[in-house]
Amino acid sequence: MAELVEGEWKDFVFKMAKPEDYPKILDLLRKNFYPNEVLCSKLCSGEEMFNEMAEDFAPWVVLALKDNLSFFAEHKETKEVAGVRVSSLTKKGENPDFPPMNFPANPIIINFLTKASVQADIFSVYPDVDAFADFFMTATAPQFRGQGLATEMYNRAILLFQANGIQLCKSVLTSPWTRKACKNLNFTEHVKLLLQDYKDQDGKQFFPDATPDQFITVVSKRI
Repeated sequence: MAELVEGEWKDFVFKMAKPEDYPKILDLLRKNFYPNEVLCSKLCSGEEMFNEMAEDFAPWVVLALKDNLSFFAEHKETKEVAGVRVSSLTKKGENPDFPPMNFPANPIIINFLTKASVQADIFSVYPDVDAFADFFMTATAPQFRGQGLATEMYNRAILLFQANGIQLCKSVLTSPWTRKACKNLNFTEHVKLLLQDYKDQDGKQFFPDATPDQFITVVSKRI
């Protein structure tokens, strides 16, 4: 199955994520995912805060990586990690035991994403499906953007899912770039939540400066 993902493409080499690769994958996410992801960047600022956020999130990422549905792209010439596609497997009736989060912003983010996923209720939408692949995180280093790498990672991920007998993939999208990629791949939108509508139990907005064009969506695609 790895052969469906691994191999050369343009200036890159795709490789399945193995335990020895986890540190460099986590490093790419630390540098390029958290500072650029809209929910993270609205709750944090500065390298120190993003480093704390990334360290707190790391055990969750490793759990996803252990599902063996993740891979990365390495730049041929420099051997730098150019992009990462982290995916996990969600099974009907399964309640994973996720590690606790201590960095204050992280539970806010997770609760918002969970709220969207609960509203989407994917297993009710697809009653014939008992498991789906979840696009957990993706990131591309700035110097390698604009070359179609994100879309290629989606394409290779779907081939990998199919080879594993997975019939459905799902994603919670927070950026216009990932929304565009999923639209091009004919994903179906189920839920849309505006950032400005997300409030705590006392009615205080978590993202008071959010604009109407900033929102998260839950999308899926049969494969």
